[in-house]
Amino acid sequence: MSKTAALSQINSRTLVRDAAIVIGAIALIAVAAQVSIPLWPVPVTLSTLAVMVLAATMGTSRGTTAIVGYLTAGAIGLPVFAGAAALSAVRPTFGYLLGFVAATLLIGFAVSKGA
Repeated sequence: MSKTAALSQINSRTLVRDAAIVIGAIALIAVAAQVSIPLWPVPVTLSTLAVMVLAATMGTSRGTTAIVGYLTAGAIGLPVFAGAAALSAVRPTFGYLLGFVAATLLIGFAVSKGA
């Protein structure tokens, strides 16, 4: 096997592993969102804890990819949000969900810098 073929095989394994980790993170956040205390206008869910833990353990790039994937899954209609609500820019939870992206970026950056 040539060196180029070996590197290609290693890179594809890494890509598959990273994709599996991100998909698992999306599933974890979706399950955590279903455990909620219904308050108005935004329910209290375990998804916040899941996002913070995943951001600290997955890093900035994979963590942000997982959050964007989670938001995309909800935007296309999958029941991943608390109460299986659809993603809408006019709902109070929209800004809260976008805050997940900012939180993931900040936590991932802080962890990578050792703060």
